[in-house]
Amino acid sequence: MKIVFMMALNAYTGVTVYTYEVIKGLSKRGYDISVGFLNNVKSQLSNSQYVKDVSKYAKILDGNVHENIYDVAFLHNTVHEKLGKVLAKKTVFISHNGMCDTGNWNNADPRLKHNIHVGVSDRIQFLLQADTVIRNGIDLNKYTSSIASKKEPTRCLYHARHSPQPYLIAACKELNIKLDYWKKPQKNVKDRLDKADFVLAYGRSAYEAMAMSKPVLVFGRNLHKDKDVLIYRGYAKDCQGGFADGWINEENFETLLYRNCSGWQNKIIIENKDEMINLIKDYDPSMGQVNRKLAEKFLSIEQTLDSFEEILKKI
Repeated sequence: MKIVFMMALNAYTGVTVYTYEVIKGLSKRGYDISVGFLNNVKSQLSNSQYVKDVSKYAKILDGNVHENIYDVAFLHNTVHEKLGKVLAKKTVFISHNGMCDTGNWNNADPRLKHNIHVGVSDRIQFLLQADTVIRNGIDLNKYTSSIASKKEPTRCLYHARHSPQPYLIAACKELNIKLDYWKKPQKNVKDRLDKADFVLAYGRSAYEAMAMSKPVLVFGRNLHKDKDVLIYRGYAKDCQGGFADGWINEENFETLLYRNCSGWQNKIIIENKDEMINLIKDYDPSMGQVNRKLAEKFLSIEQTLDSFEEILKKI
């Protein structure tokens, strides 16, 4: 079966890493995969390393459009919907954002009927009437750690594609915790995850940390007066406040999965140093091993690939 994935971004983000893992996995299962990158904003297609990594498992389209040469097109962005209909006989649209309260946001155009509409969370399925849910799958063989979290934390990673808020920096300083974060999105995140005693993250980033046996505090730059900013980007650079879901544990994880561990399930508002300190103080190093078991149960990339193969058989 010939499959084409259309992408509007080639930086290392939750959506693109999700797609990379699916491409890699389906390729290894014998599917003929191609990938096309198309976006009018050229800066969002400037990461040659991502293209190089994907090309190990898929052909990169040269820009020429040929009608109906693929069996299925996988789409993640509305700008590709019409093109997907031209390229392939069948289309699958995947909706990623969990930070929404209504179904009125930038997603699959209801006028362009897709054969299957996939949501990465139950919240998306409910709001957008998606056909099924296929969660973020993590390569559990790749994301492993032999470094146990300390009883008293001395290092944490803010695992996000933007810099931490000043009050988070101040909170960690007061608690004598070294705060690590990314200056720009990176391909290899495992080394810094490994060194952290705990991780602050949301979405796929939280799942990677769970697989690495790290306690995870769901939090990010995800509280904004203009919700459209989050709906479009998934984060907001000019946003100082943050929604938190709190620490992931075996009692709350399935509930947090409903919104893709986005911070929008419990909506604990964190806007200053003291509120951040109060959250961090609930740190429990034993949650690292608990999180690994939860990742094994709910977040395996093999489960994700099995679900996509079921879709491909149906259509």
